[in-house]
Amino acid sequence: MDEEKIFGPLTLRQFIYAAIGAALCYIVYTNIQSPYNFAAAIIIAGIAIAMIRNNPGVIMDEQYIELKKLQSQTPEEFEKWIQKKLAEVHSQIAMREERGLKPNPKLEIVRKILESSRGIK
Repeated sequence: MDEEKIFGPLTLRQFIYAAIGAALCYIVYTNIQSPYNFAAAIIIAGIAIAMIRNNPGVIMDEQYIELKKLQSQTPEEFEKWIQKKLAEVHSQIAMREERGLKPNPKLEIVRKILESSRGIK
């Protein structure tokens, strides 16, 4: 599912998670009369942040590439965009290899989609 960014870098769903988390933190911190109210607010904030991060926004697929191609003014502009995105993906793949992390299959899929889109005018 492709969600548009509405509030800065957040989608509507992510913004709602953040707002609910902030509201719960405020309620817990101000209404619970306990020496642990600050710790409880921190735990709630951590859960809200985790929910935001586990809800990814745009994923690159063939339809996204086609849309970008149609939005490009010239074929050269589209090719330049493809080259830029390919460089970003190759950089992320190399960074994962340097750190000894397992290969990310999503990065490989995006790389293949971008490489197959090269030269399409």
